[in-house]
Amino acid sequence: MKKIMILLVFAFMLLIIPANALALSGHLPFEPNFDFERVFNSDLLRKSANDYIEQNFNLPSNYFDVKNVAGRPFNTNSDIIARSMLVYGNPHGDTVGGLHRYLGYTINDDVFTNVHFPHDAWAGGGLETRSWIPTPWKNKDVQKYTYNKFGKEIFINDFNDNPDFEDAIKAGLDYRYHDLPGAITANTYKQDWYQYVHIYQPPTPYTWGMGVMFHKTSGGQMWYMSVPLAPLAALPSQPDFEVVSLVPGTEETEPGAPYTGTVVYQLKDTAEGPVKADLILTHNGYPIINETNETGVEFEPGDLKDFTFNWTGQSGNSTIRAEIWPVEPANLEKEQRDADPDDNVLEMVVPRAGYKLTIKKTGQGTTIPAAGVHYYPANERVDLSAAPETGWKFVRWEGDISSGNPDTSIIMDADKEVTAVFERATHTLKIIVNIAPGGTTTPKPGTHTFGHGETVNIKAIPSAGWKFNGWKGDASGTNPNVNILMDRDKTIIAEFEQNIPQPMEPGKPGGLGPPKLVN
Repeated sequence: MKKIMILLVFAFMLLIIPANALALSGHLPFEPNFDFERVFNSDLLRKSANDYIEQNFNLPSNYFDVKNVAGRPFNTNSDIIARSMLVYGNPHGDTVGGLHRYLGYTINDDVFTNVHFPHDAWAGGGLETRSWIPTPWKNKDVQKYTYNKFGKEIFINDFNDNPDFEDAIKAGLDYRYHDLPGAITANTYKQDWYQYVHIYQPPTPYTWGMGVMFHKTSGGQMWYMSVPLAPLAALPSQPDFEVVSLVPGTEETEPGAPYTGTVVYQLKDTAEGPVKADLILTHNGYPIINETNETGVEFEPGDLKDFTFNWTGQSGNSTIRAEIWPVEPANLEKEQRDADPDDNVLEMVVPRAGYKLTIKKTGQGTTIPAAGVHYYPANERVDLSAAPETGWKFVRWEGDISSGNPDTSIIMDADKEVTAVFERATHTLKIIVNIAPGGTTTPKPGTHTFGHGETVNIKAIPSAGWKFNGWKGDASGTNPNVNILMDRDKTIIAEFEQNIPQPMEPGKPGGLGPPKLVN
């Protein structure tokens, strides 16, 4: 009898959650494994929600009280409770086909959207293509809009910006918007929605949550979209695979030599049942052929599987990389299929046998071979080359080779280390005054050294009774202030001329006047 009751209850749940809402996306298959007695008991439902809130957010144990902040009573209507929703007050808003737009209110007296209410409008395209406003609880335009629309602003709360609710948001989007043409796509599940959804009632293991997102149209009009958050117990748990160990079979390689390695993969025992995984094993980016990477390999929870593989040494270093990823859901990126993707990859670099050459550099420039660690066979001659960047100059090689020549070589008869030294290039500026008594300059006449690319301001200062005529050489013009860009060696000449007054005409004021006879 009990089995029949459970089947009947589950059938009722399927009537509430349409099957096509799940099949279209293939993302988070809703297979609720609820305690059905709890689902149909309003007191137990509210208590379990309060326990979750208290344990995970350190909030009061009566967070979902018998009345919300506006004094509206907890709705114990059996239909609403059967849908695993904590709602206060009564359904309200406009109606379509006997359905109210809102089922009631949340604990904080925000409206609780009826997820079965028909959509108002849809302009097409995937949900992820809208310009959703990030962290809307911080956005002043959103706060102004919600105040005008609902009579209250929104602010950050204990549930916003929480990646733990990401899967609940995606499942809710899938459930609510699967029937809008093109709204749910593979890219929908690549978005981090928790950054955009203001959660005004959190989901708990057995109850739905409710949130909202906002975006502006090209015309600047604000729109909002309700986002249901699926009960956490209804979300399938992700498997957790791991590459436990990778042993290449040698510490260094010889070109053409064969080697045999081992790799160990594991499905951690947190999995709920057998899971298939893709095993990936590569050598320098090329697949190592064996039977394990042709089809998915099935693991039981806690299974450890070890495999041997053969590979051949190359002329340089060898990078062996092992990966393991759940096969499903195929429409997700591989990193999104695993509970902890950080341990799904293990990589080993096996150096080529011989001696190690470490190349370093100081300053700005390049070397051939590039700066880093390289391996060469014993007694091999390695050509070295250094080239400075613009504005820099090569000075010398130092370390296990000492040379001022940028092109040199070294014999690998031991591990060696060399450093290419680059210094910023300098140029000389020679300042000349054509006539020494005529004036001076700032900087003073003479030869000065400046860094490549520096701009030098030079001022010509004439002496009393002299005037500045202009610049010659690598400067021109008659402005006594001139700027010189030091991109090469340069010489400039300051031209001064004595300032001699013109003789005055006879009879003019200050003139000599007509000659007079003196006895």
